[in-house]
Amino acid sequence: MKNNGDNKNTILLGNGFSQSLFMDVPQWDELFSNNHQKIKLDNNTLKYEAYLLRDQENDEKYKKIIVAGLVKPEMGYKKKSGVKKVNDFSRLLLEHHVKNILTTNYDTRLESIMSDDNGFIERRQSNEEKNQTETIYSIRRKKVFENEEGKAINIWKIHGDVDSIKSVMLGYDQYCGAVAKMNEYIKGQYRSSSGINCLVHMKDKITNSSYSDISWLDLFFGTNVYIAGLGMDFAEIDLWWLLNKRARFMKDKTISVTNNIFYLYSKYDETSNFEKKKSLLEIFGVKLIKMEPDEMFIPSLFDIIKSTS
Repeated sequence: MKNNGDNKNTILLGNGFSQSLFMDVPQWDELFSNNHQKIKLDNNTLKYEAYLLRDQENDEKYKKIIVAGLVKPEMGYKKKSGVKKVNDFSRLLLEHHVKNILTTNYDTRLESIMSDDNGFIERRQSNEEKNQTETIYSIRRKKVFENEEGKAINIWKIHGDVDSIKSVMLGYDQYCGAVAKMNEYIKGQYRSSSGINCLVHMKDKITNSSYSDISWLDLFFGTNVYIAGLGMDFAEIDLWWLLNKRARFMKDKTISVTNNIFYLYSKYDETSNFEKKKSLLEIFGVKLIKMEPDEMFIPSLFDIIKSTS
C-alpha cells in the first residue's frame, strides 16, 4: 500500500458520530444499567472488569451478548431528522481520498449508512478469508464495501464487532492483549495462527513509504488520520499507546514521519478533563480542530479534511 492520492486520508469515528446521526445510541454506562450496585470508577475498562468479577452467575460471553443486543437492537436503527449529507457520505469519502474508515463502535450503524443510504454492498468473504479472520482481537478486522463502479471503502472495526461477539473489546484484559498484538505488529514480529504475518518494522515502512494493507495500524503512519466523534478517554490505552509510539518515532532523527493526525472535537468534548487531554495530544504531535456536531457532523468533517489535506 503506497501513500498515494486515492488513499491519502483516513477517518477514525467514535460513538459521537453515531449519536449525531442516530436516535437511541447508548452511552457506555447504559450498557451495564442492569448492575444495580454501581462502581464509582472513571476508567471504563477497569469498571467492566469489576462488574465481570463481581457477577458470580454470568460469564464474559453472557455480558458481551447483552451488550451486543443493546448496541444492535432487533428493531434496527432510526436516524435523526435533519441530518445533513448522509446520502453523500460515500461520494465525499471518494472525493476527499478517504479509502479507510476506522471506528471504535461495535454496532453496524456505519455499515447501514454505506449500504442503505449510499448503495455500497459489503464484499462477501471467501471461506479462506473467513478462516483467516481474527476471533478475539481486531488488528486486522475489516469489512470491504464496493459500489457498482468497483470503488472500495474499507471499514476497520478496531474495538470489535457485534457480528463477532468475542471481538467486542470491553475490559482491561482484552485492551492489554490488543496492545501486545499492536506492539508485535509495529516491531515487525506479528505472526497469526492463520498464516498472515507482518515481519517488517514500522520504521522501515516509514523510511520506504511502503505500507501493507494487513492492519489499520499502517494508516496511522502512512495517511493523514482525522479522529472525530471520539472522546479519547484515557481508558483507550490502545490508541494512546499508538499515538505515543508515533510521537517517539517523530523524535527519532533517523526517520521522517510526514503524515498528520488531527483530533476534531466539538462542544460536547470540552469537559473538565479536556485541557489535560488537549495538552497531551499536542505533546504527541496531534493537531486539534473544533468542528460542528449534531446534524452538521458530516459536512463539518469533510470541510475540515478539505482545508487541511
